[in-house]
Amino acid sequence: ENPDDEDQMLICDGCDLEIHVSCAGLDSVPEGDFLCDKCLDVMSARKAAAADGRERSLKIQLPKLPAIDNDSKAMAEHALTRFEVDVTARRDEVLS
Repeated sequence: ENPDDEDQMLICDGCDLEIHVSCAGLDSVPEGDFLCDKCLDVMSARKAAAADGRERSLKIQLPKLPAIDNDSKAMAEHALTRFEVDVTARRDEVLS
């Protein structure tokens, strides 16, 4: 962690992951949407599957949730649902 990045945080538009600019391998905050590596991997896999004529579920691409308390699990499930809806909309936009 770089102490100069204290206020330079990025939030993934796919899953709401919070990450320092330098930890994301960037020199500055990018313009437009930012997707973390995991969300980019999901998008790439879905795009490749669509190009090959294969259809795959987003849930196959996403990691299982660890055992956590009920409140955290509910928040994580909400984020996961939001992610699935957002990625599906973005996929449709990219593929159209």
